[in-house]
Amino acid sequence: MCIYQSPDLPYLSKASLLIVLLMATLAGCDPKVSALKPQILTFNYSIQTVADASALIDSVRNGKTTIARLIARSPCNFIAGFTGQTPPQMFPNGTPGQAGFNVQIMVSAPDNVSTTNPSSCEVPDEIEINIGSHSQVLALGMPTSLAGGRLWFTNGSKYQNSEFFRATVQGFDATISRTKGDFAFIDRLAPGSNTLLMVEGSFAMTP
Repeated sequence: MCIYQSPDLPYLSKASLLIVLLMATLAGCDPKVSALKPQILTFNYSIQTVADASALIDSVRNGKTTIARLIARSPCNFIAGFTGQTPPQMFPNGTPGQAGFNVQIMVSAPDNVSTTNPSSCEVPDEIEINIGSHSQVLALGMPTSLAGGRLWFTNGSKYQNSEFFRATVQGFDATISRTKGDFAFIDRLAPGSNTLLMVEGSFAMTP
């Protein structure tokens, strides 16, 4: 039997006390459940048609501008909900600092709990983000250009080949495989297209 104590317990109302006891019962004695932290997957994104997509991508790649600056005027926002039928899934593989460490985030039919988007924002239908490779070393805090991200939208448009990608895994808790980091990528609507999807976001998730 697990006993959960709080210094504020004498001041709890009866209803609050029942909630605390219920949460303790549901958690049981599993330290993994007890240590669970909020699941976070969020990003800003913008779809833009530009005069010269290749030049713009090169300017981001060379550090002359940033995705944050390019989408600042009209960003759409995605904040993942984790209580629906298809919550985001995160799969960390391997050990940070050793060859083969990589992280995959996937979700289909995602719930967006953000209510601030204008009606012009396309609605994500599938999201996939792959960080790292199966053969190279990826350490915590080390930016990588491997591998990429893709977004499909409910209107049928598919952005699935990253011509610019940068991500960093900032933290990894081996006891519960909780992983956190940030990512940014630019995808074309089609090869040679000047219509771009630009994304910048972060995550902190436990499998």
